[in-house]
Amino acid sequence: MFYSLSLTFTKISILLLYRRIFTYSWAKRASQIVLVIVLVIGAWLVATVFTACVPLQAFWDWQVASQESVYCHPINLWWGNNGLHLATDIIIVLLPMPVLLKLRLPVRQKCALLGLFTLGFL
Repeated sequence: MFYSLSLTFTKISILLLYRRIFTYSWAKRASQIVLVIVLVIGAWLVATVFTACVPLQAFWDWQVASQESVYCHPINLWWGNNGLHLATDIIIVLLPMPVLLKLRLPVRQKCALLGLFTLGFL
């Protein structure tokens, strides 16, 4: 749960920073749209963690899982959640690229700046 929450809050803080520093109205609008998407996906991820197994104790206690009838989410849901994290990460990295490409800088500095932003994806 804390993993999903920390990733979601980190993405929110990056998007709020983008919203503050972008001067183009279309870039601000795009960051707001992505912010809403990240909030919805974050709520979904936290909800899936809270309902990982019913009863929740069966998620970490195998004795409960073997004694009672327990429902746990299939592994495909967890792979889907990881895909959602990755997709929002890629969108957040690509969001400032058009703004950076429009800067009036020498080509070498522009390439260095783009490289610096993409380095954060690693």
